[in-house]
This record gives sequence, structure tokens and C-alpha cells, in this order.
Amino acid sequence: MFILSGDRKLSDFIKTYRIVPDSICKSIITRSNLLDYDIHKWNDSNDYYHTGDSKDFERTKLDDASSHLLNPYIQEAFKRYTFDLALSFKFSGKSTISFNRYTKSTRMKSHIDHIRSIFDGTTKGIPILTILGTLNDDYQGGKFSFWESNIYDLSAGDVIIFPSVFMYPHSVTEITEGTRYSFVQWIY
Repeated sequence: MFILSGDRKLSDFIKTYRIVPDSICKSIITRSNLLDYDIHKWNDSNDYYHTGDSKDFERTKLDDASSHLLNPYIQEAFKRYTFDLALSFKFSGKSTISFNRYTKSTRMKSHIDHIRSIFDGTTKGIPILTILGTLNDDYQGGKFSFWESNIYDLSAGDVIIFPSVFMYPHSVTEITEGTRYSFVQWIY
């Protein structure tokens, strides 16, 4: 296990909270199915833009009404995170909320959240925290993991928060049945 100063481990900075009510999760899933999705895209270290393959999940931006529904729960999770870890820091802003849909046979490869695509050229920053929420649990597979060995079996309404840095590579295993819905927002 990775040990930091004293007895702190990297995993100590990963926190999960059951916070989003089931009714909100269901409402957002219903709303999201009316939106257009694209296969996940990303920039590599040379700033080349890539489109995923047929195994990659789909992503879209949440509409304003859905974002408005989620914001109080994201803010509450963030407050709990900073309190639980006795953290105090300033941040410049937060990204818009993205919505992820994983259908059967899709997954998310191991990666880190050094996300630059959340900035429009005028707004700039470095992601500090990733806030990810799971909206359903009626699927098979789709386990969220760090370092390919620390597995988090997230349920509907769970929000997981972790640092968006190179020390936190994470992935989602392949969906074997059903559809997995989640959202993500980055604090920078």
C-alpha cells in the first residue's frame, strides 16, 4: 500500500458518500436519455484529440435543469470531504457536469484526470478533485477501481471524491449486463 507521511495512505484521500436521493437519480436518468451522446474523447500528453473505440463509454453534458438538481448534493459531498480530511483550500471553479452512460460491453480504461478539455481557452486551471456520482446499480460489471486493485462497488446515489492527480489512476470494468449511469464534475 502507498504510504504518505505518518500513517496516511493514498486511499485515505478517496471518500464515498451515499448522498443523492433515489428520486433525483431516477429523474436525471430519465432526463439524460433525451440527450445526444458521443463516444468518450480525450487529449493525450501531446495534445492530440482522440475518439474512443467501440468499447468506450458515452458522454454528454447535463442540461441546466439536471445540473441544478444535482448541485446541492455535489456541494454537500464536497463539504463532507473537506471536513472529513480536515482540508482547507481555495479553488478557482468547477467544470460543468458531464454525464456518462455505459452500455453492455463498454468500460473506461485506466487513466488519470489531468483533464484539459474542460477549459474553453479563456477559463484555465488544473483539476484538483474529481467528484463522481453513480445514479443506478441495476447493472452487472462496471466496478470502479483505483490502481486496478482497490475496487469500489458504488450504489445508486453514491458520490466518490478523490484527487485528480497522477497518483490516482482509475477505471471502470466492462459492463456485462444492463446500463450504468454516472456523472462527473472537476474542481479546479
